Amino acid sequence: MTSLANPFSYADLPNDVGRLIFELLAEDGVVSCATVSKRVRSWVERVIYREVFLVTTEMGALFHRTVQEIETSSSSTKPKGFLASRVKSLFVQWGVEATLVAPILEACTGVTALALYIPDTHANPQLWVVTTSDELAPTSLAIPGSALPEANRDFLQPIFRHLTHLELLWEDEEGLDVEWETLRSLEHLTHLSVDMQFDSEDDTVLDIVEDLLGICPESVRVFIFWVVFSAYFEPDSEHFEGIMALHRGEVDKRVVVGHSTPGPDLTEARSGIMFMTYADIIAGWGRPSKARETIWSRAEDRIERRMNDRANAT
Repeated sequence: MTSLANPFSYADLPNDVGRLIFELLAEDGVVSCATVSKRVRSWVERVIYREVFLVTTEMGALFHRTVQEIETSSSSTKPKGFLASRVKSLFVQWGVEATLVAPILEACTGVTALALYIPDTHANPQLWVVTTSDELAPTSLAIPGSALPEANRDFLQPIFRHLTHLELLWEDEEGLDVEWETLRSLEHLTHLSVDMQFDSEDDTVLDIVEDLLGICPESVRVFIFWVVFSAYFEPDSEHFEGIMALHRGEVDKRVVVGHSTPGPDLTEARSGIMFMTYADIIAGWGRPSKARETIWSRAEDRIERRMNDRANAT
């Protein structure tokens, strides 16, 4: 067997072909390809940092170290503002240390999709400074009310100004003192999701949803109402009939009922409820380019199928 006198090298590839190959490798998670050369690193970094998914303490600490190196180290290979121009999707979960969330947000001001799946205990003045500044202007946002300071819990804050998709997380019915009426100001909003716990003797689920629908902008086409507790799907629950009326589209055709608690169906009626596991929900936010579906696409599909069923029944 004879060997080639001039073995083939990736350097022999045309730039556009080589770039495409390495970008595809990075898309598949082969981030080690960034160490091949400086040229290759410049190609794949835009892919590697496009979607940042931080769910553990270690992930948060490592990414925060990258932030610090870029912003403070003279030996950094990345220019200041690198993350602001590269990171387009940022997902932060409760595993990330609370004190690191604000610095990470400050470095990623160019995000178009931002999801803060963080508990109330992560709220702090440094975070509030960032969330009420005009530096962040995503078009898709998932946020708990506690991520805003008590004096500014309204939808007039700059972070909401360009939103088309908004998920409000873990809102208690009595809950945080949110100026709900200001929801009307979101003139670009088309998709709204509310994850709300309710257990009031005075208000039914229909009262709550109808109140929210009454203050939604006219632009809203999809409204997801997440039911947290499986017990509410039991026929003897005071909320059951209201939930099923919403589910059937009898209250408003834009409304979809969602549920994410794992386990077998509790009732026959629940089998038609939009069910998504927590893993699928966060995949839609954290890795949008790889997600099979999102809460929005599932809800849109549910609304379309419901309309088709009605059309076929007539």
